[in-house]
Amino acid sequence: MRYLVSGILVVALVGCVASPRSYLVDSKEAGSAIQLALLPFENLTEEKDAARGVATMFLVELLRSGRFKLAEPALVAKVMQGSKVRDVGMVGSDTIRAMGSELKVQAVLLGAIVEYSYRKQEGKEVPVVGISVRLVSTRTGKIIWVGSQFRDGSDKETIFGFGRETSPARIAQRVVNDLVNRMSDEIGHVGSE
Repeated sequence: MRYLVSGILVVALVGCVASPRSYLVDSKEAGSAIQLALLPFENLTEEKDAARGVATMFLVELLRSGRFKLAEPALVAKVMQGSKVRDVGMVGSDTIRAMGSELKVQAVLLGAIVEYSYRKQEGKEVPVVGISVRLVSTRTGKIIWVGSQFRDGSDKETIFGFGRETSPARIAQRVVNDLVNRMSDEIGHVGSE
């Protein structure tokens, strides 16, 4: 009985940890299809290519959702270079408004890869991924929506290790899917009010 209760508690805690956390800040900025620019992500990890890979996943999932129209990434890079933006984490609201005007987008999506590594869990290496994103209005320079999620390779694990994920890239893909779906749903609900 004690093991059953412990097992249920572990499953409940894992379920809480795996769900994305998000918040819709400015409902007036939400509408139908949102024109946005996806800026390069900050990499706060030791994994060299984590930010590039996760940004590519976001690009694909945002387009696939049908809820967003994205500016061409090469054009975004050119505008950033022209604006002398070197550190994406330090982009100010004036720069965001200027980018919106130049790229003809309603919002920019900024993000950071907070964790992309392995940790020991029960004697095994388990991948861990944490991503934080924010959608910022190019009209006001203010945050419209923010979300973050952390997941590890054992969050879908069942008995005898079945369901355990060993690839941080696959964990990152799950996190990206969850965040894009959450952003799309939350902005979509506001747009239909």
